[in-house]
Amino acid sequence: MIREKKLIIVIIALGVLFVGSFTMNIIQLLPTAEQEKETLTIAYGGSVSTIDPADCWDYGSLMAISQVTECLFWYDFRDSNIPLKPLLAESFSWDVANLNLTLYLQRGVYFHDGTVFDANSVKWNVDRWLYLANCTGQLTATDIPSVPSSLYYFPNGTPIIKGAYVIDDYEVKIELNAPFGPFIPFLSYESNGMVSPTAHNQTEFIDYASGDKTIGTGPFVYDSYKANQELRLHQWDRYWRALSYFEVVVVSFMDETATRTQAMFAHDVDIAIGTDPNSFEDFNADSTIELVDAGPSFTYYFWGINNNRYNSTWREAISYAYNYTYMIDEIWLNSVVRGCPAIAEGMPGHNASVQENLPIINITYARELMQSMGFGLGWDTTYQGTSEANWTTAQFATDSLGMPLTLHLWPNSIMNRQMNDLAFVNFQLIGIDTDEEELDYTDFMNYYVNDPDHLHLWIDAFGPDYNDPYSMLIALYDPDSFYNGCQINDTQLMDLLDEALSEPDTEKRNDIYKQIQWLVFEVKHNQIPLYSRTLQYVHSSDIEGFPFNPMERFYIWPSYRT
Repeated sequence: MIREKKLIIVIIALGVLFVGSFTMNIIQLLPTAEQEKETLTIAYGGSVSTIDPADCWDYGSLMAISQVTECLFWYDFRDSNIPLKPLLAESFSWDVANLNLTLYLQRGVYFHDGTVFDANSVKWNVDRWLYLANCTGQLTATDIPSVPSSLYYFPNGTPIIKGAYVIDDYEVKIELNAPFGPFIPFLSYESNGMVSPTAHNQTEFIDYASGDKTIGTGPFVYDSYKANQELRLHQWDRYWRALSYFEVVVVSFMDETATRTQAMFAHDVDIAIGTDPNSFEDFNADSTIELVDAGPSFTYYFWGINNNRYNSTWREAISYAYNYTYMIDEIWLNSVVRGCPAIAEGMPGHNASVQENLPIINITYARELMQSMGFGLGWDTTYQGTSEANWTTAQFATDSLGMPLTLHLWPNSIMNRQMNDLAFVNFQLIGIDTDEEELDYTDFMNYYVNDPDHLHLWIDAFGPDYNDPYSMLIALYDPDSFYNGCQINDTQLMDLLDEALSEPDTEKRNDIYKQIQWLVFEVKHNQIPLYSRTLQYVHSSDIEGFPFNPMERFYIWPSYRT
């Protein structure tokens, strides 16, 4: 995911629990004429940055686009295992070299402008992806590639896709430049949604500000988007599967958590995304509202730590000095669970053993690690032992590295404030003196990109683009990746990622992912997992079938009203 999306996730997650008094000026969502149609109304906390699937990456845009366009493969979110299944592709086959994917397409599918979906439209879309991501090399120096363009390249800079070739009306071949193990999961990512070749330009982005409308094959037709206000959709009456129950969908973008919460209590909306957790007890007590626990999110929250400045032993000592139980119970009030080792439970390749062995606070062990580096030799390492005064007044960071361990603080984030305060107390118990630097998004990114050694320890987050962890792992751990703020540079780790890259067998690839987690979190201690958010949604009790899921994908089609 792009850095902006990732950091917005961090900021929202750190600030969502503590909100001001409810704002009562709930807007009227629906004009009277639409009340006669079966309408779904949604309060949403984000916004839409683009209506072009080829350019989307933020959650608001993914939410909008996935109702209107469809991919060749998609997830069955009604199943808790989230199986990936052919969608616009009916079936597929690989050649023996795993370089050529042949797709046999669904028939009787139409774009919203009446254009037939067929092999020619798939080739046109693939060519469009490649052009807009500059895989063809045709963009000029002033052209900006698509936001998710990095997903279309191998780590060495070679485009993953060589080209697409029409075999028959409903048979198309996609050729790769080299084997890419997670290619089918990649095709499920919303940026690969199909748009009408008749309605759209192959070399230009779809722009809602210019009056463009996204024309896809999905269950809903795009009507309009008013920036930061409202998205409107209506039912596609020639949809190739069962028609959606809802004839009209209205998404209202409400910035304030309190506003969304009150809109749900007032039944001004059917579904509210991002409500005040302090209201959950009241939601549960209201028979007209249902509170849904969708389990932990797949988004990974962690301490990002400068691997150049702090070696593996430092990092391990820090990881065992933090009180995760207090963080979960007292700071997050049990709205989160202990973080995952990058790959969340429920995702392919999750290593349950590594999850079980994640550090818990152990001051004695952390002090022993500090002594192994020559700090506090001869002192009693037992917590609340005879050398407590020595440990709590030491300044090992300044003494050995020239300055305290500096924690980043997001402005106005109460959660970050409390997590840092806990760290100050905990780290001093093992002789690590600390400091803090408040940086807004612009200043943080300036250091992150241009002077990463300036950053010591910060709260970070990353989520999977699709339900295979490769794109997430390569972004976090490739030394050349923009997102590798921890400056991890490990040959063994990159060798494992190279193996996963070309491994077509899903189970073998998952085993490689498990090895990567063991290496990163039990051997190298490159990052420190913090928490995973527990996803809880509220909706009117008469809404059924809505597939809330840990990927946080918002998919309306299966839902209905009882």
